[in-house]
Amino acid sequence: MARPKGRTLTPEDLVQAAMTCLRTEGVDAVGIHRVAKAVGVKPPSVYTHIGSGAELQYRVALEGWRLLDGYLALALERDGAAFALASLATAMRAFVRDDAHLYALMLRVPLPPSGPEVESAQHHLRQAIGKVLLPMGYKGLEFVHALRIVMAALHGFLMLEGSGQFTHDAQSDDTFERLIHVLVRGLASDGRS
Repeated sequence: MARPKGRTLTPEDLVQAAMTCLRTEGVDAVGIHRVAKAVGVKPPSVYTHIGSGAELQYRVALEGWRLLDGYLALALERDGAAFALASLATAMRAFVRDDAHLYALMLRVPLPPSGPEVESAQHHLRQAIGKVLLPMGYKGLEFVHALRIVMAALHGFLMLEGSGQFTHDAQSDDTFERLIHVLVRGLASDGRS
């Protein structure tokens, strides 16, 4: 992914190069030196646009959240509110299967709790979970706790499945469906209305 001669390097070019390295070589390839090599420049040129390796990882993770948000937008558009949690979970699972290294990086890089970049990147995630939790009466801190429960269950399942930890005879598809059922049933019975 060398830069065409005479073209100015941009931060977006570096993020795209980092994503290419990530997808072909794994999470550890998202670094200033590796990306500089990929675009055909010396590391100081990368530092001109991206202040640190941590900033590069943050930008790649944020782009990952934007891509995941696109998966969720399509699922919500297709399936609507009645199936919001199942749609969310299925879309997340498809994203992880399509881009496992990016997902792993996304979970390693902390995002600030709010801000326009994060809110934009996670818009459909929040919308999907809101479609499930708000009608059940979850508001304020109770909404936050329920959100964390849903995300912990989904992220945990996806990370275990992706790393090959489900070695029993049962099909992981069946387990995934049961997880969604348990989440919906548990949230409904604990609803705060």
